[in-house]
Amino acid sequence: MPLDPRLARGARSEALAAEFLMQRGYPILARNFRAGRGEIDLIGLHRGALCFVEVRSRSGSRFGRPVEAVGRRKRRQVIRAARSRCDAGLATRRLASMWPAST
Repeated sequence: MPLDPRLARGARSEALAAEFLMQRGYPILARNFRAGRGEIDLIGLHRGALCFVEVRSRSGSRFGRPVEAVGRRKRRQVIRAARSRCDAGLATRRLASMWPAST
């Protein structure tokens, strides 16, 4: 069965985001980490700090910028998943939250 075009676009966007971060010195520690009802698209590391990344893409500006698609509910889900990941033993000395990341 062919992949849903939206899922395919999301996978491409996550791959591009991971490549972007790696080129800037952020090793990617995990992809699509799930904890309960939350998911973190990418977990990177930068200068000893964990970076939890929610990837959003848009095909145009008609529906706003990608950062505008991350509402309060999604932020809470990502934060809960990040805390779960830290509790699972991936935590380093500092926890970085980049909301939103700018390029």
